[in-house]
Amino acid sequence: EVMHHLLYFSCKFFRDLVEEQFSTHAQDLPSDFLSLSFSNLTTYADKVQKSVSKARRSATDGRLVWLLERGVSFDGNGYLTERQVAAQYKGKKHILPYLKVSDYLDSSEMVRIVPVQAPKNFTADLTLRRGSLRDASLPVVVKTTDVDADYPYLTRELGEHIGKSQNWAAKAISVLNLKGDPKFHQEIRTSKSGSVQRYSQATLDRLRSTIVAKPDFNPYTEARV
Repeated sequence: EVMHHLLYFSCKFFRDLVEEQFSTHAQDLPSDFLSLSFSNLTTYADKVQKSVSKARRSATDGRLVWLLERGVSFDGNGYLTERQVAAQYKGKKHILPYLKVSDYLDSSEMVRIVPVQAPKNFTADLTLRRGSLRDASLPVVVKTTDVDADYPYLTRELGEHIGKSQNWAAKAISVLNLKGDPKFHQEIRTSKSGSVQRYSQATLDRLRSTIVAKPDFNPYTEARV
């Protein structure tokens, strides 16, 4: 979990660097990072806190704490030695409050690796919510979606329901900024055609209400919402 955290931030810092220094290439970077693990669901903070608690008894954990502490304490000029770090908590009952890595754990993003297994044609929506201040772990709620039930319409079918062509419906969806919003749209990847665009009942209702409110609505001449 510690390595996942460090690799995640390496990717994130690399992305920030490219966006700042090579803005013309930033659009080629993926917008999300995907990781997978079947181990217990813990976070970087969980692992570090456990290692810190064992630093006095274990040479391996003590060295890890030293490496983490010197990493977050680096001022651009010199690194802390292992002896200097040990001196920071020498004689203290609790080690973590005396380390700068403690502040890092409180302020940095915690990355939790969540494996999701779902039936064919299901999608999984991950929702973040605020957890207890006493719990350093990251709570995750997984909501499974039945694509056929929640997104029953293809673009062509939307056009048929409102008496318009498939191209008209697609353009209207773009103008109304519905594509990409999970309330209205879901892209399903397939092995044959690449991807299929599916839409919810809310999309059909939105198209119908737009036509009723503005009978002369023409998506080809309208500005995007």
